[in-house]
Amino acid sequence: MDSTTVYQGFARKLGITDIDEVQNIVIGSAKPDLTLFFDISPEEAKERMLNRTRKADRLDRESDDFYEKVYEGYRMLINENSNRIKVIDARKEIDVISRQAMYLIEELLEEREAKK
Repeated sequence: MDSTTVYQGFARKLGITDIDEVQNIVIGSAKPDLTLFFDISPEEAKERMLNRTRKADRLDRESDDFYEKVYEGYRMLINENSNRIKVIDARKEIDVISRQAMYLIEELLEEREAKK
């Protein structure tokens, strides 16, 4: 849901309001309880993509401007939904990143369990 809003509504300029309306028809009022945003600059992300061994796909070949818009769109969503979109510094080592992700997921599950 969040990625559709950012990629289609913001970066591809189809309109966030229009995308939200379509999503409301399709999924109703359901929203994710948690979205993890792995924060890395578009420049760093591009460098990592260039070092991959798999063949580039359609999204990998998007322009730098597109990736800047995606990043900007996510920052906007994070500001509007900071209660459920959590930011993880993706520049850190993979084990640190995975521990932080697991912590955030476990924290949400514990909060749910406590409410029962």
